[in-house]
Amino acid sequence: MPIRPRLGSTVVLPSVIVDARWVMSFAAGIGDLNRQHMDTANGSTLIAHPMHYWAVSWPIMRRIDELLEVPLTPKEKVRNVHFSEDVIHHRPIPAGGKIDAICTPVRWAQRPKGCTLTMRFVLQDSETTEPYCTQFTTGYYTGCTLGGSAFEGDLASLPPPLPKRTSALPKASPNRAAPIFTATIPVGPADAHIYTECSRIWNPIHTDRSVALAAGLPDLILHGTATAAKAVTALTERYCAGDAARVQRVAVGAFKANVLMPSSLTLRVFAVERSGLTSTAYWDILTGAGELAIQGGVFVFRNSTSRL
Repeated sequence: MPIRPRLGSTVVLPSVIVDARWVMSFAAGIGDLNRQHMDTANGSTLIAHPMHYWAVSWPIMRRIDELLEVPLTPKEKVRNVHFSEDVIHHRPIPAGGKIDAICTPVRWAQRPKGCTLTMRFVLQDSETTEPYCTQFTTGYYTGCTLGGSAFEGDLASLPPPLPKRTSALPKASPNRAAPIFTATIPVGPADAHIYTECSRIWNPIHTDRSVALAAGLPDLILHGTATAAKAVTALTERYCAGDAARVQRVAVGAFKANVLMPSSLTLRVFAVERSGLTSTAYWDILTGAGELAIQGGVFVFRNSTSRL
């Protein structure tokens, strides 16, 4: 059945409190022991990890039918692959923050192997309506067709352009690029289960082997957002001196190869370019087999005394 997004539709998630327990467990679930997320005795309010927003907005993904003219069939639902991600942080989410999440479809198109749907989320303070972040998530419905014409919202509703890289781009082959920085990121055999429970993001393809195999996967795989979160932790340590409040934008151009467990990932940074008050790091992630797990990563952070 063709997928038909409903123009002007909106889903509002009931207010949720991001308490200290959740802030700490999310960070622990990706192995991030940064005091900003973990130390309740340091005299400051904890702040959420820069990727914690996805755990807040996740319940809306179960209500995707409310954004469509016709509900998805069970087969169509399992064909939805998390394709890309882009989040703009306006300010950190504090422990104890009461948050509303509002979701609207802003772009959809037919692709060679299916169709894509981009949704815009605004996570805001429940009382003041001041935004914490604006999130753009694109799903790729493999093997599905788009009902009707492609659509793209106005500029105000779409993600602003990412900072353009001015230095030479790496060669197309992931094995022949020349990074300026690399870091090894270990993935444990139970990381998907740990991340699932600590983040409160449950999708059985990550934790139930029979479901994963039935979906055509080779085995259990780590969540794409967990892979991205581990990378953001390493990037924050490297370029923000561990200050997560300096992270302003994180983008994943595409989630690619599956991350199996256990395994070892390689974070590669190709360039860091300064522009005014911010700098941008361009990065990707390789699996242990040398395949791209994350392509086209962008990490924008506020300048201070970071090591460039």
